[in-house]
Amino acid sequence: MSTADASSLTTSPLQNEQLVSAILDVHKDATNTEKLLEFARSHYVSRLETPEFSLAPSILHNFFHDLSHLYTEHVMTGEMLRSLDKAFAQKLHRIAAYKKVSAVFFTAAAVICVWAAAANADSNRPAAAAAAAASVLFGALGTWIQSLLKKRERAVESRKETLGVMIIGAKIAVKDLSSVHVVARRLQFEAESLSETVDDHGEKVAALEKCFEELLGKVDDYRGDMKWVKRVVIQSSIS
Repeated sequence: MSTADASSLTTSPLQNEQLVSAILDVHKDATNTEKLLEFARSHYVSRLETPEFSLAPSILHNFFHDLSHLYTEHVMTGEMLRSLDKAFAQKLHRIAAYKKVSAVFFTAAAVICVWAAAANADSNRPAAAAAAAASVLFGALGTWIQSLLKKRERAVESRKETLGVMIIGAKIAVKDLSSVHVVARRLQFEAESLSETVDDHGEKVAALEKCFEELLGKVDDYRGDMKWVKRVVIQSSIS
């Protein structure tokens, strides 16, 4: 299935709304993962119902519709997640810059205060005492700010790792659904071929049954992969 084939359909408004809301919350505060967890629990669930085995090609119509809908949903989800991942990368870059600037500033301020205290140790003891106290204050303040920035950095890194898993999950889902689509189209072809033939009917039925079993296997692969992604996303979100 190509992206162009799926582009005529839209994703679930509820899924889009959940993802956008979760992204906004996490972008504002990397520790606010409640909505992201809700999205993971509802999104990484197989909603693809396997059609019952039948010799009629018409049974695949709804299946293809659901398949295309899911494919589009995962493609768009992946695009949104990659956009957020870039934003988080930029945020980490800014935090790293803040850490460097604050480290230089507070270290320089503390050194200047120490120098001032030493310079006034004999001539102006009150000024020397004030400078020494300021040195301690700047040092403590610098340590506190660095601690806050590191904590924020760890939170953003953790959420970026979660996004990485979700992006991988979107790629896996698209790959799995593409494989399902290929087999489903072959099943449709076999069913149409059976309806048009009068010879080798038993052989055609056997081919149709084999193709149907392969379709079941591909759908199971998709379901299993979504369960794995859901578990890993939830684990990384609460860590």
